[in-house]
Parts: sequence; C-alpha cells; structure tokens
Amino acid sequence: MTPPVGDTAAPPADAVEIGDDEPRRAPTTSAVRRLPLTSIGDLLAEPDERVNWLVEDLIPLGGVVIVAAKPKVGKSTMARDLALAVARGDVFIGRQCHAGAAWYLGFEGRRRDIRNHFRQMGARPSDPLRVFVGQAPADVAYRVRQQAIAERPVLIVVDTMQRFLRAQSTDDYAEMTTLFDAVIGIAGESGATMLLLHHGSKADRAGIDAVLGSTAITGSADTIILLTRSERFRTISIVQRAGDDLPETLILLDETTGRVRLGGTRADAEQQAVADAILAVLSAADAPLTEPEIAERVDARTALQRRALRDLVAREQASRTGRGGKGDPYRYSVSHSRSLVPSIDGEQENNHSVSNGSPRRSEPDSCSLVPARELATQEASEPDPSVCPVCGRDACEDDEATCVRRQSRVATDVDDVFGSLAWSVVR
Repeated sequence: MTPPVGDTAAPPADAVEIGDDEPRRAPTTSAVRRLPLTSIGDLLAEPDERVNWLVEDLIPLGGVVIVAAKPKVGKSTMARDLALAVARGDVFIGRQCHAGAAWYLGFEGRRRDIRNHFRQMGARPSDPLRVFVGQAPADVAYRVRQQAIAERPVLIVVDTMQRFLRAQSTDDYAEMTTLFDAVIGIAGESGATMLLLHHGSKADRAGIDAVLGSTAITGSADTIILLTRSERFRTISIVQRAGDDLPETLILLDETTGRVRLGGTRADAEQQAVADAILAVLSAADAPLTEPEIAERVDARTALQRRALRDLVAREQASRTGRGGKGDPYRYSVSHSRSLVPSIDGEQENNHSVSNGSPRRSEPDSCSLVPARELATQEASEPDPSVCPVCGRDACEDDEATCVRRQSRVATDVDDVFGSLAWSVVR
C-alpha cells in the first residue's frame, strides 16, 4: 500500500490492505494508535478557559483572523493602524489593545506608501513593530513559523493571504484546509494572532459568504472582519467565535493622522441620511406635506422614511399636524424651533470597561468626521427672499428640485494614503 503524499512512515507489518485476496490478520492491541479520548465526566469537570484578547472583545490573542474586502476598500490601511496600536498598547476602533511586538508582512503594495502611512500615523523608531515589504520567499510560511516561535510577536499581519499561502485554488476545500492547518499551527506554537488580509467575493454576497473562496477559509478563522464600501459609507462588521459580533458600523479615516475609528451603525447613518433629505424637501415645500407626498420626493424605503419622520418629530426638528386618519392625514413641516441636525457620525460613548477596570479611551479626534454628507441645515429664522430656502445660499442659481438633489449628494471625498480610497470627511 502506497503511503499518502508527505507521509514517510511505512504501514504496520500486520496492516490489512483493502483488495487483498486473503486478508491479513487484524492488528494486535499493541499496534493500534489509540485516540486520547476524554470521558464526559472529566470534560464537564474541566474549568472554563478565559479568553485573552489582543483587541478587547474583538480579536482573540493567538487566534486566526481573516480581514476580507474587495480591492481598494481599506484593508491594508486598517491593518497597519491595528499593528501600530498593538505595538503601543493603544486603542484600535475604540477598543483597548494588548501591548506587544507586531509584524507587518507586506507582500503587496509599494514600500514608500507603507512607509508614508506609518510615518503619518506617528510611528517611532522605538515602537516594537517590524515590517517586511517585498515578494514572499518560496518558504515564507516555514520562515515565519520558526522566527515567530523564537521572537514571540503577539500580532502578525499578512498582506495578503494568497501571496503567503500560494494556494492553487482558494475554492478547493481540501487544499485550503491543509494550508490553514499551517496557519493555525503558527498561531498555536508562537502565541501570535495571525491576521490575514484576503479579497471579498466579486458576487454581491452578505456576511461571511462575502469572503472569496472555500468555506474552509471562514471555518478556520476565529474572527472574520468584513469591510464594505458603498456610495455613501465605508463599513466594518465582525463575526467571531468568542464574544459578541460587531454589527455593520461606519468606519472613518482621520486624514490628518491616518488612523481609523468607528462612527455610528450603518442603520443609524442611513436613517439620518433619509432625515436630511426629508428636511431638505420640507424646507422647499410651500405647505406641510403628507407622508405619501414626502415619499414621492425622497427615494428611500417606506419603513426607513417612517422611522426618520418619527425621529425628526421626536427631536423637534419637524412638526406634525393632523389626526393621522383617512380624512385628516399627518402633515409635516420644518419645526421653527429645530436645532442643528446632529452628525450622522454617531460615535457612541465608550462606557464599557476594559479588563483592568478602567474605562475605554476615546481615540484622537483631530477633525470633525462624518460618513458621507455635510450638515446642511441651519437654525430656522425669518425667510429672506434673497436666500435659497434649500441650501441657504444668497445667490443659488439652481431651481429647488436641482438644489434638493445636490444637497443629498456626498459632501466631500478624501483619498487615503494610497490616493485611491474615498474616505468621507468634513474638512
């Protein structure tokens, strides 16, 4: 019987081969390699293992993490931010990091871009952060394993997974299972978190199905980080084995520091965007509008429009009259007492505690960040016939419908350090 590929051990002399005309005798008890089975009683008596976190409640220490996104969404930018935060024991997207040595293995991208981004983020020569930039050696996995066991980094960022694993086909379940055994082995033997950047599927899929390739990839990971990009937002969501998942949340780039942070949830941001559009429509209307009349002017799902309207009324930014019946429907207008529309950044206060009992620290906020639009509304005042009722400009040459559409468009797009990622900010 021919041994499997890679198995250099000869089969036992008394092994039974399928296909023999006369089967050989069964193996003796001494020749059998027994599995180390544990009784259910002993299993239940074992103490619970405490999860050690690299990033508080998000990324486990010594685990395998997949970061998946389509090209030019921001995988590398985010991963470099994480690497520096870990090296300093700093905060990453509002969560405390375990301090330790970090490696960034850049098998894609230009050296000057990587250097410039770390420089922009304020990296110091004394930071315990080591970088490799270039083509991956043929035996890269072996080298990383040996060096990681010797040097014990707490984080190894691999950019990208395919250039590290060199799979013949990422769709091949058996091949990807075998390759990820090596990745899991590096993490287990060195104690480092292996964070591999990978591409998202070309198809429009949601959740972990958005990861390109075999389910062996997602099945081998402890944590899956998904980045997405739409016309209005860039978002991050996290699915993990331990701890709570992170729902789809806006991710924002500070163009000054090159660091990323979280905004509000995507659901909140979409609702606020619809609320902005509704306020613009109400401001341009000559009389209060019913919900069907608003729906004709605002392109959004009915349920989302209704939530936005109720929220505007609750915040006293819109007024509602009528009984809501068939003969007396609700009518909406801009409230004369309304205040400025709050930012759809929606950054939540971090009132949770980290493992040492201290509250989470907020990340630096060197500029006012919003996901995709300026705050266009202003304090209500007596109407001035020379001022456009929609945008508030003194000399607006657009008609009201064109002005409403313009106010609903994205405010400002700013390239990231690669000059290609349109992270939205208010300058």
